[in-house]
Amino acid sequence: MPATDAMEAAEELPHLAAALQHFGLVLGVHGQRERARRLVAEATELYRVLAGADPRTHRRNLALSLTNLGNQLAELGRHEEALDCMRQAVDLHRGPARSDPGAGQLALASALTDLGVKLGEMGSHAEAAAVLQEAIERYRAAAGAGPSQLEYWVALVTHSHELAALGRDADAQPSLDEATDLYHELVRTRPELMGFCTALLHRHGVTITPDGRARGAAPPDALTRADEFTAHGLRLARDGRLTEALPLLRQAVDLCRQAAAADPRRLPALAKTLHNLGLVLAWLGRHDAAVEATAEAVDCYRKTAASATPGGVDVLLADTLDSLGARLATVGRHGDAATISEESVVRYRRLAEADPRRHLPDLARALNNLGIRRCDVGQHQQAHSATREAVEVYRRLRLTDPGSHLPGLLSSLSNLGLRLARLDRAQEAAVSTAEAATLVAAVDDFHPANHPANHLGGVAESLEWLGWYLKQQRHHREGRAATAAAAALRGRLSSG
Repeated sequence: MPATDAMEAAEELPHLAAALQHFGLVLGVHGQRERARRLVAEATELYRVLAGADPRTHRRNLALSLTNLGNQLAELGRHEEALDCMRQAVDLHRGPARSDPGAGQLALASALTDLGVKLGEMGSHAEAAAVLQEAIERYRAAAGAGPSQLEYWVALVTHSHELAALGRDADAQPSLDEATDLYHELVRTRPELMGFCTALLHRHGVTITPDGRARGAAPPDALTRADEFTAHGLRLARDGRLTEALPLLRQAVDLCRQAAAADPRRLPALAKTLHNLGLVLAWLGRHDAAVEATAEAVDCYRKTAASATPGGVDVLLADTLDSLGARLATVGRHGDAATISEESVVRYRRLAEADPRRHLPDLARALNNLGIRRCDVGQHQQAHSATREAVEVYRRLRLTDPGSHLPGLLSSLSNLGLRLARLDRAQEAAVSTAEAATLVAAVDDFHPANHPANHLGGVAESLEWLGWYLKQQRHHREGRAATAAAAALRGRLSSG
């Protein structure tokens, strides 16, 4: 490219970036979020190049583009990425704010407000409150630099909400009082803003009393907030968004720990939340932390069960013991895992005797897991006994409810094949493996192979190994069927 053409192209880059930015904003307003994100992301990359060559001119444009990109990502549910963009925008605004106490402070305050709102939406109330406090201070420092009243009001209202969420009602009141005075001024001078202001107040549970003052909603108690964080976190985890789920579950644990410290009757709530945290940590591959959380959950349930009023935690304790066995096995503590799994089966057996309809499926699952744990410590005959019992229980369950328990039966049958192979009982292994292979086609509840809710990846591995083993033992037909079933299962998992 000739030098003059290159210079002209470089001169057009700022115009292209601005056009992409504007078009992205328009698309976002009209709900076309993915198209908007792509355009704004392209504008952001152009501004990175421009800011690298001329920071004084384009640093602020890059920061604004990052904020816009963060908003588009947030609307698409990609909250961690959105948060990262907003943090970058704040960092970019800090330099100009030091040299420009007017407009620079105002731009930084606006970016801090966006970041604080997003942190609060993600449950990070303490950090959100601190960020919004800084935004308020920056707005005050930039007084007279431009029309910032509405953004300042948003910062005040949101700041009071985040403090209230932390139980700091007395600290929240000054921001709410100032926001109330500013609200009346805004709706008097700019009546077109009343709808927006009213909606924001309503979202934060704030009402305007007949005498014109604002009253915040009574803050929910710790367990109510913990339940909200847990529900949101588990939804994210089931969608595969584990890194976003983790801080919400940690926040829930902190709240439950506070409640249990004040009232031991809240220990089951703490245990349940710790169990959920352990699951997400395990799905993230943080196995030592998962053991720690799940073991603490077991301790909480034991303390409750040992009290004068156990409160019916037997089922929860049995389930958490089963999970702890799996967590311990993952970190190589096979002896401890087997002992814990034995206890889980004992407890589930007692529950199933009292209420078979409700607890036989739990017993079958725990027996299947116990078979694995016993195999890990070399107790192969005992492992076979536990796994065969799991198969028998699943068969009984399917007699009364043929449409259910198929994944459990499939898993226990493939495990039974492994147990029989270990005992050199190839003929019997061929029979159970052939039955498992025929069941694969009937499974219709699939998640992707890397999804936390998927439990069939291990079945595919077992069938694949059994296919090889049976061919070696001259059971060629059953071996080929197992290999084909494993391939079909992997294919369905990868496309699920």
